Amino acid sequence: MLCCEMVQRSVLKKLVEGHLATIAPGFMKQLNKLCVDSYRVDCIDLLLDDPQKLRDLLLKYNSPKVVEFIIGKLLLKPVLKKIGRENMERILVRAFMENPDNFKKLIRDVVMLNQ
Repeated sequence: MLCCEMVQRSVLKKLVEGHLATIAPGFMKQLNKLCVDSYRVDCIDLLLDDPQKLRDLLLKYNSPKVVEFIIGKLLLKPVLKKIGRENMERILVRAFMENPDNFKKLIRDVVMLNQ
C-alpha cells in the first residue's frame, strides 16, 4: 500500500491503465484519443490539470451518471484503493461534477500527488 506516500503522476497513470486493461480493454485508448484530439493531452493529465475540460468533454458524449461512473469507478477507484482512501471516491466524484477547481485541489491532497 502507498498510504501517506507521494504518488508520481506516471505511477498514477500505470495504476489506472492496468485497472482498465483488465475490466474494460481498449477504453483507455479511446478515452485518450478523445482527450488528445480535443486538447492535445491525455485523459489523466486533463483530469489532474484541467478537470473542467474533461468533465465537459465527457458530458458532451455521456449522461452525468455515466460520467460519474467513468470518473469514480474507472479512473479514481484503482488509485484510491491502492492508497487506502476508497472512502474518498464519492466526495471526489461530486467535486469533479460540481466544482472542478475544488476537485483539482482535493485530488492532489488525497493522493499527495508528486508532480
